[in-house]
Amino acid sequence: MKKVLREKQSLEKRRAKYYLVDLWNDNMSADFDTVMLVRLAKRHPDCHEEYQFALIKDGDDKAIRFMKKEDLKDLWKDFTTFKMFGKAYRSHFSYWFAHWCAFQMTALNFGIWKPKYLLHDIEKPWKLLISRDYSKVQESHRKNHKHHTEYGLEHGWDKMDWEAAVIDWECSRFTKQAAQMDARETLEALVSKPKWHPYEKIIREGVEPILYRHGI
Repeated sequence: MKKVLREKQSLEKRRAKYYLVDLWNDNMSADFDTVMLVRLAKRHPDCHEEYQFALIKDGDDKAIRFMKKEDLKDLWKDFTTFKMFGKAYRSHFSYWFAHWCAFQMTALNFGIWKPKYLLHDIEKPWKLLISRDYSKVQESHRKNHKHHTEYGLEHGWDKMDWEAAVIDWECSRFTKQAAQMDARETLEALVSKPKWHPYEKIIREGVEPILYRHGI
């Protein structure tokens, strides 16, 4: 009986709902539930003016986490678990699938998901069945897919898919042990390299409006 209760409690914990509300948005047309959640958060003793957002657990008035805007970029990491891969495993199908899932999740969270993203990096695992040389497959992939700066350099910067590039950079930290940077940090690291420094202005003009739009 105790085992059944423990399993039931664990299941309920996994199914718990959380609500993210903007405490600075005085939108009087918001639905009743949202208004009540904002009022609940503002009555909490830990609520201070510097916090813009409140994460509230459904059914628990005391389980409230207050955050600033810059904290949001790491919020999804707290609620999502992906297996982390070292460089030696990037040629494995399991890594590709984990990265594919992280890419889809990030695109959905940003509100810029497109049906074409279902084909993200789709050819890589099949190419690796033919050629076990991951570095050659990676080089070919980057030159022929619009979310990599190598593609812009090869085919023209106006053909880049900058939104997909930002998603790819932002989601890498969910699956790559050696790439624990968000999209902003990846941008800065990229343009500091001698190869890309001459194109810094072009890359920033393509990427930074998207970063600002999503608070990265």
